[in-house]
Amino acid sequence: MPETVTKQIADLPDQEKLGLLRERFKSAITAESEWRREAREDVEFYAGRQWDDSDKEALRKTRRPCLTINKIRPMLNLLSGYQRLNRYDPEFLPRTGDDLEKVKVARGVTKYLLDEVQFDYVESDAALKSWLTGRGWYHAYWKQDWHTGEKNIVIESVSPFDVYVDPECTKDDLSDAEYLCHARWVGKEKVKQVFPEASDWVESIVSRYDQSEEEIECIGNEPLWYSVELQKARLVTMWYRHYETEEYWVMPDGTEFTGDVRGMLAEVGEKRKRSKMSVRCGTFIGDLLLEDLESPYRHGNFPYILVNSYWLGEGDMPAGIVRDLKDPQRELNKRRSQMTHIMNTMANRGWKVKKGTMTDAEKNRLESMGATPGVVIEYQGDTAPQEFATDQIPSVFFQVDRQSTDDLREISGINEAMLGTAPSSQSGRAKELDQRQAVTHITLLFDQMRAAKLRLMRQLWGRSGAPGLIPQFYTEPRIFRIIGENGQPQFIGVNQPVQMGVNPITGQAITEVLNDLSTFDFDVIITDTPATPSQRTAAFYALLEMAKVGVPVPPDMILEASDLPQKEEMKSRMMAAAQAQSQAAQSQGGGGQPGMPAGQPGAPPMPPQQGPDQGQIRRIIEGMRG
Repeated sequence: MPETVTKQIADLPDQEKLGLLRERFKSAITAESEWRREAREDVEFYAGRQWDDSDKEALRKTRRPCLTINKIRPMLNLLSGYQRLNRYDPEFLPRTGDDLEKVKVARGVTKYLLDEVQFDYVESDAALKSWLTGRGWYHAYWKQDWHTGEKNIVIESVSPFDVYVDPECTKDDLSDAEYLCHARWVGKEKVKQVFPEASDWVESIVSRYDQSEEEIECIGNEPLWYSVELQKARLVTMWYRHYETEEYWVMPDGTEFTGDVRGMLAEVGEKRKRSKMSVRCGTFIGDLLLEDLESPYRHGNFPYILVNSYWLGEGDMPAGIVRDLKDPQRELNKRRSQMTHIMNTMANRGWKVKKGTMTDAEKNRLESMGATPGVVIEYQGDTAPQEFATDQIPSVFFQVDRQSTDDLREISGINEAMLGTAPSSQSGRAKELDQRQAVTHITLLFDQMRAAKLRLMRQLWGRSGAPGLIPQFYTEPRIFRIIGENGQPQFIGVNQPVQMGVNPITGQAITEVLNDLSTFDFDVIITDTPATPSQRTAAFYALLEMAKVGVPVPPDMILEASDLPQKEEMKSRMMAAAQAQSQAAQSQGGGGQPGMPAGQPGAPPMPPQQGPDQGQIRRIIEGMRG
C-alpha cells in the first residue's frame, strides 16, 4: 500500500532511502520513455524538422528534392495567438457579507503577483508546450530576495521533459500521485554552489563517471544519471507523500487536542488515532543523497501544476495537437517533393535514337545538351532522334494535395475561417459560423487551461488549515498597487498593525492587523468572460448596436465597456451634467411654498431622476465611432 511504502522511505537510513528514491525515478522514466520519444518528435515537427535521416539520405543519393511545407507551425501559432487574446481572469467570491472588502484586497494582491511574475507570458508558454507535447507545467514556489530579505513568490513554466510523474497517476490534479520528480542536467560547479557541503562527493562521482563509461546506466538511448556528451549529471528533486499515524484527544464538547495531554483533560477526553499525510522533498545526484526534508509549503500539494491537453489517464499516452497532424504533414511533404522531382525531370525526359545512327560522342553531347534551348543536334541516317513526350503532371496530384491540407484542418479543428483564408465570396454569416465551429472544437483545450489556472489559484491561497503561498509567505507589512473599481491605480496595505486603543487595566496598546492575509476566506472561480481587449471590444460594439436601435443603454455602461483612456473623465462630466440638469428642473418647478421639502403637501412635485437624453447618447456613440 502507498502508506506503507512512503513511510518506509521517510524512516529508512540514508542509503536505503536513496535506493528507493532512485528506483522510483527509474520507474517513472521507464514508463514515460515512449511518450518522451513521441513528444520530442512533436516539437521537431513544429520546428520544421519533419524528415527522418534515412529518408533524407535516400533522396539525396537519388538526387531528388526533400521539401518541407510546414503547415503545423502556423496552426499552432494561430491557436497560441487566440489564447493570448482570450485570457480568463480569476474571480473571488465572498462567503459572508463581512468578506467583501477582503475579496477586493485578495483580487488586488493576486493581480499584483501575477503581473510581478509576468504570468501572461508564463501561461502562454505552458499552453504552447502542452499543445505541442501533451503536457505543460507551472512551478509555483518561493525564494528569498537577498537584497531586500523579502520572501517572493515565483511562478514559472517548466519544460515537460524535466518533470517525471508517478506512473500510477491518473488525475490531472495529481491527487493520486505518490511522487513527482523534477530532474535537470547540471554541471558539477552548479551542484557544489548549491550544496557546498557535498563538494568532495560530487567531484568524486563526476570523475568516476568520466573515467569509467561502463558504469553509465541508460534507459533506451538516454543516459540515466550522467551524460558524457553534456559533461553533466542529473540532479533529481523528488516530492513524495509521507503517511504517518497521529494520536489526538477529543473532549466531550468536540474540541480536539494533539500532543501530550495529561491530568483532567486525559481523564475526560477520548484518545483516538488517524492517518496524517505530509509532503517531503528528497534531492540526490547519482548515488549521493543531498537532502531529504519536509516540504516548506503548508498547502499539502506538490508545487507543480499540470496543464493537460489530451489525456484520460486510462492507460493512454498524453498527446497534444501535433501528434495527429504528423502523418498528414509527412504525406504532404513527400507528395510535394515528388511533384517537384517530376517537374525537374520534365525538361529532359530522354531521347529515342535508332541503333547505329549516332556515335558515342554524339550520344554524350545529346545527353548533356539535349535540354538546352537552341541546341543543334546533328544525326546520321534517315531517322532523327525523337524526344520522349513531355506529359502534364497528373491532376490527381493536385487533388490529393488539397486533401492533405483538408485533413490537417479537420484534425486540428482550425478551419479556413479561423485562419483568415476563407473564400472572399463566402458570406460574413457563414464565416462567423465556421469560426464558431473551430472555437467549439478547441474548447476542451481551453477548459484544461482554466482548470490548471484554478488549481494554481488554490495553491496560491490554500484552504482552511492548509494556507497557500500568499498567506504563508506574505506575512510582513506590504503595500500593493492595484487597479481600483474606477480604473485608477490605488494602494492598499496588508498585514498592517494598527493601534486601536489602550487596555485600561494593563495600560498596553491594543493593536489589530489590518488586511491580515492569513485570515482571508473566500471562493475562487475562473471567470467565463475573457478579460482581453478583443472581447471587450466585441462587448463595446454590442452595446453600441443596442443603443442604436433604441434600447435605453446607460451611457456610463457604454463608456465602461470601452478602452478609451479618458473614459473616467468623460463619466465625471456626464454625471456633472446630469446633476446640473436635475437641479435646474427642480428650481424651475412651481406651485409650492419656498423652502418646503419636495414631496410634502404644497411642495412642488419631485422631478424624475434624469440622466443624459437619447440625443446625448447618440452624440456619444457617434463620437466614439468616429
